[in-house]
Amino acid sequence: LPLAEVADFDAVLADVRWPEGATRVLDAARHAGKPAVLDGDIGPVEVLRDLATRVTHAIFSEIGLAQATGERDAVAGLHAMAAHTRAIIGVTLGAQGTQWLEHGQLHAAAAPEVHAVDTLGAGDVFHGAFTLALAEGATTTGAMQFANAAAAIKCARFGGRRGAP
Repeated sequence: LPLAEVADFDAVLADVRWPEGATRVLDAARHAGKPAVLDGDIGPVEVLRDLATRVTHAIFSEIGLAQATGERDAVAGLHAMAAHTRAIIGVTLGAQGTQWLEHGQLHAAAAPEVHAVDTLGAGDVFHGAFTLALAEGATTTGAMQFANAAAAIKCARFGGRRGAP
């Protein structure tokens, strides 16, 4: 891993598939004062919780948040996860947009209405767009709105990568 180069990055994004690598990159980003984003999808509970403590923004899928917290309700899950980390905690809710806790306040951003034909890859598009927006200086609200729009475009197109905007 190019850990020495992380200080030159504008932001980093990691998921739960390679916890050891994610830990190193996320720690390097936090140490360098850069936005560090976790794509909190399905994974071992201890990994999800640990990685959430290493980021500035932990954005979970509904199922990932439920798995990490044991809470079926998204808002309850956000509050439960907030007890483990100082990160901004969010959850993607598909056509219902996103919700997140920032400084103890609950926020929401609606998703644009589209005729969804394929959701494969929508979460990856969301997280990539969210991280890009943060890297470009967007607020959390602006990044959520941008990411919701990008994911909606993806859902309106068929094909995983081929449908990504």
